Amino acid sequence: MGRAVVACAGADGPAKLVHLTKAVLTEATLACANLREADLTKAKLIDATLTSVNLNRATLTQADLEEATLTNSLLNGAELGGAVLADARGLSKRQIEAAVIDSYTALPPYVTASLPPQAGPGRSDNYG
Repeated sequence: MGRAVVACAGADGPAKLVHLTKAVLTEATLACANLREADLTKAKLIDATLTSVNLNRATLTQADLEEATLTNSLLNGAELGGAVLADARGLSKRQIEAAVIDSYTALPPYVTASLPPQAGPGRSDNYG
């Protein structure tokens, strides 16, 4: 199976890839992609490179981002309820505080340790 590579896609305008529910993007390189408001519910982004990706207000509910690289990605208002980010790389406290998480969101230990209980302005526990 080949690897998807998207470099600076959609950088000049709104994202066109809106519905990627259950997409399998394992090992994909989506550097600089504009996935603002994209629906990535239950997407498989295992070991994907999401460096400098705009994921503002994207839905990543129950997405699998194991070992994904999220350095400098924008997560303002992104819904991460139940998402698996436990081994994600390049994820910061600031990124998580800007996102919507719940008690089912699996965060890396280095991020969890830096967050106070009930962290994140958009925190929600309604994703059960």
